[in-house]
Amino acid sequence: MTMFSPIEAMFGDDVWQVRVAAYTARARSRTKAGLTALIARTHDETGTALHFLVEQIVGLTGIDKGSVPSIWQRWWD
Repeated sequence: MTMFSPIEAMFGDDVWQVRVAAYTARARSRTKAGLTALIARTHDETGTALHFLVEQIVGLTGIDKGSVPSIWQRWWD
């Protein structure tokens, strides 16, 4: 278990605002592992929460690849 496990556990919460708060908290770590977790999550997210998730990724990378998960994943891999 890592110190980020409780935060990443909230990635699957039923309430989108909780997920967004978790994405924001995880992004604050500014680590490769955090960015990996956020990009992986784009495959499971939709709507408003996806918008906020992508904002966190763009904030970390300085690159805007839009909200298509496969594009982010291909770029990251």
